[in-house]
Amino acid sequence: MAKPAGRSVSGREQVDWEYINEELRDIPADFREQRFHALKHVVDIFSSGDPQGKTAQIRDHEARIGDLVDMVVEGYYTGFAHSIQSYSQILQQFQDARQQVRP
Repeated sequence: MAKPAGRSVSGREQVDWEYINEELRDIPADFREQRFHALKHVVDIFSSGDPQGKTAQIRDHEARIGDLVDMVVEGYYTGFAHSIQSYSQILQQFQDARQQVRP
């Protein structure tokens, strides 16, 4: 996405949230629950006729989610890094001011 002249682009605008949400919808609901129950899936894998196939599916989901996380991190990294740098500078100024005030 091209950045308009004179306007900064936020991470929210750089990340294709529509694509991310579409990809997440393709991941089975069991894997999106906050309370993930791995034992249920382990039993499912071992009792299936194709444990390697089931494992490959899970690895595919993991890779897709990893790619989505990378997209979000790349989209927000610059702003996050700038915030941390600003915070560090503010903290350093407070420490310098404290040392100047001490007798």
